[in-house]
Amino acid sequence: MEKPGDRMSCYLTKALGNVGAELALQVPGRVSTEIDARLAYDTQGIVQRVHELLQIYNEHDIPSERLLFKIPATWQGIEASRLLESEGTQTHLTFVYRHVHALCLIWSQPYFL
Repeated sequence: MEKPGDRMSCYLTKALGNVGAELALQVPGRVSTEIDARLAYDTQGIVQRVHELLQIYNEHDIPSERLLFKIPATWQGIEASRLLESEGTQTHLTFVYRHVHALCLIWSQPYFL
């Protein structure tokens, strides 16, 4: 059963991937895509959204090496980053405000802090 907002979320993800792919065709280097902050406390939701975006970028022939996914540095975001990095997907953790966040980030080994 579809939850309220699922369809809009799908449309926004597709639009975000399409715009990112167009930017990747225009500029050299990496393209950073920010993951919806509403997923900040949902590890599997973050991983799923990144996989959806990777699929969209793949449809546009954008290699994953050119992509960087910006994820909030909540505990769940840090865990999602660790999982994604172990798959070879590069992440950028943001919103680091405390020392404990920084220590957890070192453990997760994101591509960029």
